[in-house]
Amino acid sequence: MLGQRLQQLRANAGLSQPELAQRVGVSVETLQDWEVDRAEPGSGALSKLAGALGVPLEELTAGLVEAQQAREGRPLNAS
Repeated sequence: MLGQRLQQLRANAGLSQPELAQRVGVSVETLQDWEVDRAEPGSGALSKLAGALGVPLEELTAGLVEAQQAREGRPLNAS
């Protein structure tokens, strides 16, 4: 899920939740919701997160499509 990936990348970047939230322009509570998969960032926020973490957007979002399809009960190879 995105939350675990986000937590891992934030830790790898040596950033606290308040630091990353400030760089992305969201509240700490919003970032916490993303990190525990209570909410998902929109496309603009994903781009800001990737930039703040210094990783390509694809690295941040790896596995998101598969997770969404699994939640919807669709096969992973379905279009």
